[in-house]
Amino acid sequence: MIQEHFQKISRMFVSINMQLKSIDKRIQNLEKGVQISDSNQEDEGLKIIKEYFPLKSTDAITTFDTVIIENKEVAINFRRYINGIGGTSSKDSLVRILQRIFTNACAEKCSWLGRKNNFAIHKLHFVSIIKEVLCAMYPTLKENDFEKSCGEWFRFAKQRLNRQK
Repeated sequence: MIQEHFQKISRMFVSINMQLKSIDKRIQNLEKGVQISDSNQEDEGLKIIKEYFPLKSTDAITTFDTVIIENKEVAINFRRYINGIGGTSSKDSLVRILQRIFTNACAEKCSWLGRKNNFAIHKLHFVSIIKEVLCAMYPTLKENDFEKSCGEWFRFAKQRLNRQK
């Protein structure tokens, strides 16, 4: 009699174990489905961000900065976009980011501090986001180095534009 009960309990245990495995697989499939839909939303966000670039005028710069300030979702996607560009060093990353964001014709009309009647870049919100992302990626990067490299990139925009033509 004890053996019969033991066999019943053993079969029940096997049955319960199989049901648990089945439930676990279902949960994993559901989680994968959620992750896929999240990644699709992220891809949509990046597509929307990429539509803004490259910025071709100072009006486009102002408009984009306003959008970033007013819409946190766009700011988050912009951070992800910047993170995805990368580079071999902090300066290389900065140059690659600026090349993707600004055309040389637009950059020619800008400068870091806005001297010589140029459009000032240093106070823009999205530039501070770029600085934050790069400082997080490269802990040795100092704000001063970022500002110098950025200013230098804008200063040579006219030369790059002439070479481009």
